[in-house]
Formats: sequence, structure tokens, C-alpha cells
Amino acid sequence: MRRKYSLYLAFTALLLTSLACQALQGSTPDESSETSSASEQNNPVVPSLAPAATSEVSALTGGIYDGSWTGTNTVDNKEILFTVEDNQVTSVLLNYTGEASGCNYHGAVSKGVDTGGMDAVTIEGEGFSAVIENVNDELTFTGTFTAEGEANGTLHVKSSASGLCGEYEKEITWTATKGTTSEAEEEDGEDTASNSAPGDVSTLVTSFFDAVNAGDVESAIGLVDENIMFTVGTTITKFNSSELESYLESTQGVTYEITDVQSMAGGTLVQFKLKASDGAIYSYCQAFVADGKISMMSWMP
Repeated sequence: MRRKYSLYLAFTALLLTSLACQALQGSTPDESSETSSASEQNNPVVPSLAPAATSEVSALTGGIYDGSWTGTNTVDNKEILFTVEDNQVTSVLLNYTGEASGCNYHGAVSKGVDTGGMDAVTIEGEGFSAVIENVNDELTFTGTFTAEGEANGTLHVKSSASGLCGEYEKEITWTATKGTTSEAEEEDGEDTASNSAPGDVSTLVTSFFDAVNAGDVESAIGLVDENIMFTVGTTITKFNSSELESYLESTQGVTYEITDVQSMAGGTLVQFKLKASDGAIYSYCQAFVADGKISMMSWMP
């Protein structure tokens, strides 16, 4: 802003100098010309700086889209979550399922600037486009902010021949809204007590793993949603609590560390690291808790 103000002063000085030179070189002006010249000197015409200044301030202070965005895809209502900071998309959690050549595929990917796997993606105009690698899949995640607090877009999935269902390309659409859990509920006039506080959510996830390690699968399943999506690495994905129960019966001795708990519209996102009973290490793990139940959990290498 200081630079623009200096340019303004320089431009004004140049204009006044030019007018003074013209007065010295020309003949004596008449009364009308003198009045006009005085008026020009007192009120110099300068170009408008408003658009550039507005753009500069916006770039320095971030954008109106900053915050947590929570939504679902339009195929099976699986979670689509992302975060915007300083007008940049800095983290994503994408879930997708479908069918290709008679094969049912599924995927869950969590990437972030802080947790690894992606660089910040700048929002240009009212949209963004991010390319994210997920083992055998290449995901193109695009979005457009249609109004304050609303967004929609597409998730294009391109899988290689070595993927679960071979080589294919599919595209799904998604919608999302902006805001933390408390903000969304206050706008809707709902009771904020219906969703757990971050501390309660951490206790819930801890209770889940404690039950798994104790071999109490029934108690662990009692803490998850009936239609939970549970992903382990790139080979195991369960889509309901019954299938998850079968997997957990052979899983004990899990060690884990909760690294972050973040309130979002619709629930709470928990990030953690985990070492499974078979020694496998999963560095990028997440659980999404809504209405007191774990509705999504992914363990990714």
C-alpha cells in the first residue's frame, strides 16, 4: 500500500511539474484558462487505485472461503472433507466407491500439507483443482464455491492396471458446506449438546481401541455406525459394522497415538497414527465421529 501511495505522490508531482512547464513556455493565459489551470492543479486527475488495493488486501488477509468444509459425494453419500487456509486448500479426506468391469472398487484417501501427501492448492477466482495420488489411483479433486458457505465439484478417479479393479476412469460429483459443528447447529437452531466435544470424541476413539485390544469386539462395534466405512491400507475395506466385526475378531495388540481432533460441520475428525498387531505401521489414520458414533475410519500407510 505504501508503494502505491508513493506512486500516487510521484504521479501528482509529475502532473504539477508538467502544468508549470506549460505555463512558462506558453503565452499569458486568459482569465478562463487561468481558472481552468488552477482547478487542474488543485484537483489533479489520477487513475483509480481501488481495484488493485482491494486485491492486495485480499491476498494479505486470506479469503472468505477459509475454514473447514464438510460434504458427501452424490453416489453413496460417503464423506468429502477439506480445509481452506489463507485462500488455499490445505487438507482433504476423500471417500469413493463404484463399479468397473463387474468389479466393485473403493478408496479412502487423507492428505494434507501438515500430514504429508499434498501441497497447498491456491483458490483462483471461485474454484480450485488438486491432483492427489492414492496408491494405484490418481484423483483430480475440483471444486467451485457457489455462494457463501456452499461448494460443489467433481472427483475424477483414474486407476492404473495394477489397481484392485484394473484400469478405469470414473467421475462423481460432491457437495459441501462450510463451518464448524457448533456454527452449523446454531444456524439451524439445533441443540449443540447432540454432538460430542473434542475431549469426548478422543475418549470414544480410545474406548474403541481399548475394546479391540481386550478382545471385546461387541463393545467396539457398539461404538461405530451401522453403515461405517472402514479401510485398512489398500486391500481391506468394510462397508458396515457386521463386516467390520469379522475383521476385528482377529485384531488385537493395536498401539496408536491420537495426533489431532478437529470439529467440523456434521461431526468431528480425529487423526492418529497406528501400529497393527501384525507389525504394519499406518502413518495417516482418521476417524470421523458423528452423533456419538464412528461413521468412518481409515488406516493408510
